[in-house]
Amino acid sequence: MLDPKEAGVHLHVATVAGSLGLDYDHMVQLIDAGSSAPYALALKALNIPKSRAIEAIVALRADKVTPRDAGILDSGYDAIDSGSARSEIDKWAANRSSFLAFGRP
Repeated sequence: MLDPKEAGVHLHVATVAGSLGLDYDHMVQLIDAGSSAPYALALKALNIPKSRAIEAIVALRADKVTPRDAGILDSGYDAIDSGSARSEIDKWAANRSSFLAFGRP
């Protein structure tokens, strides 16, 4: 389910979101962000190898990947530890929950 080409976009997004404890719509917003970095970080948090992460990013964001994003992904993806990526994602989830509940992070 972590391969969008095999699972389809909706199941892939649902699997990534569920595995990270995020709401489906939050994951969609992260994927659709101006940069591919949030989606790449989510994939890294799931310990997806760089080659598969690149395939997933291209499958879902091919029209939005900039040369800058590609360079950052290529040079930085393996440098990020999956535990650190997961901690950052957990902060995003907590901030979003706080914002939805109280109107502020």
